Amino acid sequence: MPFCGNCGTELKNNEAFCPNCGAPTGGTPKNNNVAGMNPPSLDDVKDKVGDVLGKIDNKFDNATDKVENFVNTQIVSPPNVTPDVDDAESLWMNVLAFFLPVIGAILWFMNRGNKPVMAKGILKWAIIGAVFSVVRYFLFG
Repeated sequence: MPFCGNCGTELKNNEAFCPNCGAPTGGTPKNNNVAGMNPPSLDDVKDKVGDVLGKIDNKFDNATDKVENFVNTQIVSPPNVTPDVDDAESLWMNVLAFFLPVIGAILWFMNRGNKPVMAKGILKWAIIGAVFSVVRYFLFG
């Protein structure tokens, strides 16, 4: 009788996989399905994945709805805040955004609701600074 080269289990009937550890043995299988099972269809896999994702979503109290609501209310359309009367572009914030685009993005996010003119200038200079940094990197290494 042959034995599994991985775990040493005795193999019967020239099995293709070890019944103990599942390692391939080099034998020829009796039929095309492993362990007497047919492979699942694509529709079965899609259904199973959908069930698992649904259970995850229910487990976290419909987290996808909460995230989507946050994105729509806070990021896409900022909250209704009355703009400040002293809303104007700030030179030092624009310079800061140009040299540190990540800080510029944070400043834009913080000021987009109550100071839209200043936030727009900050975002513009942050984008210009990021593009400048990338071009400089590729030109001069």
